[in-house]
Amino acid sequence: MNLFADPDAAVRYARGRPYFHPLVMERLRPIIAPVGRLSHGLDIGCGTGQSSVALADLVEDVLGIDSAEAMIERAEAHPRVRYLTAAAESVPVPDDSIDAITTALAFHWFDRPRFLREVMRTLGPSGWFINYNDGFSGEMEGNAAYGEWNRQHYVRRFPAPPRDTAPFTDDDAAAVGLAAVARQRFAHEISFDAPALADYLCTQTNVGAAIAAGRESPTTARHWLMAAIAPFFERATAQFRFYCSIDVFRRTP
Repeated sequence: MNLFADPDAAVRYARGRPYFHPLVMERLRPIIAPVGRLSHGLDIGCGTGQSSVALADLVEDVLGIDSAEAMIERAEAHPRVRYLTAAAESVPVPDDSIDAITTALAFHWFDRPRFLREVMRTLGPSGWFINYNDGFSGEMEGNAAYGEWNRQHYVRRFPAPPRDTAPFTDDDAAAVGLAAVARQRFAHEISFDAPALADYLCTQTNVGAAIAAGRESPTTARHWLMAAIAPFFERATAQFRFYCSIDVFRRTP
């Protein structure tokens, strides 16, 4: 089941996903593009285009691909970004043609062996592969009750669907011809009001899986979330912690 193929999922993504990606590009710049933009970039699993647009800060020409046509139809326009509907395991670009490949919050959904073969096929000599994620802590700053609700109610009503959570180790990378260059971990805060937090939660695959399985509708899911989280907002907005990971690899000779 493709949790991202439904047009309503694309609507939820375009409306509710926070744009944290520039924080990643700031950390990548001195590693992969210290003196100017690279020429050709490929953003795989681009969704509605946030990660592709961010990559354009470091790469002159960016191709964003996603297997969900509905996501591509809602992808954010940018003069140096193109989009195509394609699977991560079958990338429509020539061999040895890409300077940098990124995957943002997507690597765990791919058929890893097939995807990595495409990474190695399409990367040029000494090309970069960057996998990054941004995990929601489920904690509201200054209000422990929200975290308790998240664990006891949200996750029980909307359990996480299965995905490939196995780490991609240095040895795994070396086995396919990639050298680990850097691994960065940092925390950051995102501010939400209650409607924006409900919109964000509706983009999580916990909620998406329940909708795709017919256990919830988009409307009932959001109404339940709004009713549940609104009492936690003593002020108009609140801060929520996210944990970002960036893994940088380079194609070996």
